[in-house]
Amino acid sequence: NNNNNNIPSRPQQTTCTYITTPTYLILTMTDAKTDAPPQEQKDCDAKLPTVFHRVVVDMVVPSAPKQLEFLSNAFGAKEIFKHEEENGKCMHAATALMDSQIFLAEHGATLSDHDALPKTCLRLLLYYDGEAKTAGAKMVQHGAKELIPVEDRFWGAQYGMYEDPMGQIWALGTISGGRKLQKMEKGKEYQIVPEISVPDATKYIDWLKKALDAEEIAVYKAEDGKKVMHSELRIHGAPLYVCDMFEEFGPILDKAATCITIQCADPVAMEGSFEKAGGKMYMKVEKQFWNQVYGRGKDALGLDYAICAPGEPDDDKKDDDKKESDKKVEGKEDGPSPKKAKTE
Repeated sequence: NNNNNNIPSRPQQTTCTYITTPTYLILTMTDAKTDAPPQEQKDCDAKLPTVFHRVVVDMVVPSAPKQLEFLSNAFGAKEIFKHEEENGKCMHAATALMDSQIFLAEHGATLSDHDALPKTCLRLLLYYDGEAKTAGAKMVQHGAKELIPVEDRFWGAQYGMYEDPMGQIWALGTISGGRKLQKMEKGKEYQIVPEISVPDATKYIDWLKKALDAEEIAVYKAEDGKKVMHSELRIHGAPLYVCDMFEEFGPILDKAATCITIQCADPVAMEGSFEKAGGKMYMKVEKQFWNQVYGRGKDALGLDYAICAPGEPDDDKKDDDKKESDKKVEGKEDGPSPKKAKTE
């Protein structure tokens, strides 16, 4: 049902599958009405991960097996979880990649069959503490479209889906089983960070602040002083990059385009595995003018990836630089202005 008005509160039948990795042992969604012994259910629950990132990239793709294979070959991602419906569609799959997870779902599966959802896209899943209904209502208040309302789902958590004014798809949800959401440590960077490119980044950043309570960490303008070359925001502590679209890197679209930024120790080697797996680089990995080894490419589905090296230690101290800049403006401290940071 494309309008998702008849989504069942729990499935007629589900299966329980375990997939082990060096990092996780994760259990697929299970029907609470099954006859599993209480102790067995307790043991299963104890093996679920205890900490989740607050913003997770959630791919919608035509074929989950093909995309899981690509992520494995290109980046070394490990499949940790997959739930298939009776019709064979993959409703939800998860991979472990570096310090993060990437989720997948097949277009047409439950909660991924809305008319507004492209057959291939990068949906961003935003986790909330306690409940997410208020957050969904706030997004709608600021112009987002409610595609699927936030409701209690059969896996014991809330979930809903929204489209923001720039066409970016957001899923809002909560976690179940008493799990916790990861707190971002000061000065630490995630290795997997989504980046959203839009026609007017300044306007979009303002919308994110109002609708999703985003916190602006740093904004760096292009030479014209108008366009945003790179910005870093935090949504409940999780990082998100936002920038303007530039004609030098492709056509200016009328809606958001999302990219997965992957920071690794050896981006040249990752570029090689990416291309060997079928990806195509349209910007080769090399040292860029902002003093970072960086490149970009697309997979066979057209999904966009940035492959880069971590920033230099000094570039990671954006919070401290901002404070020093504020002090200088207030006349409390003299000294050099913050240096221009790297861009992704």
